[in-house]
Amino acid sequence: MYRKFSERMGYKKPSETIQLTSMSDDLRTGLWNAIYRVYFIPFLQNGWYDHLYVKNNRMFDLLWLEFFNYRIDEIPAYTQQCVDNIQQWFFKCEWIKVYDIVEFIIQYSESDDFNLIVNYILEKHLSGFRVISGILAPISTEQEIETIETAQNVNNLVKNHLDAALKLLSDKENPDYRNSIKESISAVEALAKIISGDPKATLGTALKSIEKAGDIQIHDALKNGFLSLYGWTSDDEGIRHSLMDEPKLSQEDAIYMLVTCSAFINYLFVKSCRFELEQG
Repeated sequence: MYRKFSERMGYKKPSETIQLTSMSDDLRTGLWNAIYRVYFIPFLQNGWYDHLYVKNNRMFDLLWLEFFNYRIDEIPAYTQQCVDNIQQWFFKCEWIKVYDIVEFIIQYSESDDFNLIVNYILEKHLSGFRVISGILAPISTEQEIETIETAQNVNNLVKNHLDAALKLLSDKENPDYRNSIKESISAVEALAKIISGDPKATLGTALKSIEKAGDIQIHDALKNGFLSLYGWTSDDEGIRHSLMDEPKLSQEDAIYMLVTCSAFINYLFVKSCRFELEQG
């Protein structure tokens, strides 16, 4: 399958990568295909609309009468016309309405396969939502995406690591969540090295050096939390349950680490700038 240069190289903003306030054509098409495959193919096999043939038209009835609130006497005679009517609406409506109809179908669905297919499509196209307990729930927020974008502007080396993390988690054909997480924590380490002035330091030694010099005072709980995360991603720290031992890492894990590391980068950067101003 042909992939655009921007997709291969990963040159996209977080807001363009994690679809939270928009929907790509590919994601919209994927969700339509899920509805069509599970509900409309058997419905179309009947050829003409029949209220009595409940097995194949129950979902259409629910959509027409309950979701759209259309008049019952305006239902087309042929099933293909019925589907065409919904299809035209689906591909012209605002992106948020697509999620409305998908969640409606989930609520009335008798097929577990539909939820699985929808979640697969949402993950494949990096939607900011997942089917959780029968509803579409956000796995990220606009503020978190802004946090990533702010961190990308801190330093070119930091940006390179965060760009790599985004690229690895957004590869549709072969997402690499493990190394995306490593790149996220490497972005934190890169900034800590710069602030400490020691290019050979690990994250742990860099943070200790920064505190010892009096540059930045970091709360122990916050510092220890990040050192634990660093140990989780490092093969050299002697951590028994390292990142490499995790049997399965998800897109949600990679996004969480990207957001968390970006927030800590912003925190360190602001602390560092404040110290420099105070020193005059």
